[in-house]
Amino acid sequence: GWDIYEDTAYEAAVNAKVLEPTLLAQLKEPLSAIKPMKAVFDPEYIRRINGPNVKTKGSKMDKAQALIPKIAAVDASEGHSAEARLAEKRKEFGSAEEHLREAIDASPQRIGRLLDLAKFLAKQGRFTEADQNIERAEKMAPNSPRVIYAKAEVYVQNKRNLEVAQNLL
Repeated sequence: GWDIYEDTAYEAAVNAKVLEPTLLAQLKEPLSAIKPMKAVFDPEYIRRINGPNVKTKGSKMDKAQALIPKIAAVDASEGHSAEARLAEKRKEFGSAEEHLREAIDASPQRIGRLLDLAKFLAKQGRFTEADQNIERAEKMAPNSPRVIYAKAEVYVQNKRNLEVAQNLL
């Protein structure tokens, strides 16, 4: 993981005092081997905290981009999703869509990925495709509050089917 402090997991656990000392003693060796990666941190957003273990070079976008391979190594779907969000911010909509579809391919069982694509497509004015992805999510998770909310959200944000959205909520 990432942290703004350089402490090992053991040192962090000792300082946090959240584990019983006897359990902590048993875990000292494996926890001492866990060292955090440098964090992407902006004191503009969190003012009362600062630490030495932060990335200092590049723009916020550069820092976010540098984290994606590490995220993807842990979870390919999350990596594609993160890549899609950055591509959308850069207004690279074709690339964003491609990464959203790759996120679905990497984790076809995650309804959230279908909903991410549906929201993206709706923002692009591609309502039929957005609705198809919501329908796929509904089939995977019937009566899921998450899917119901996402469907209503897409309708409201795009000022369509407002009566249906109201009934969903």
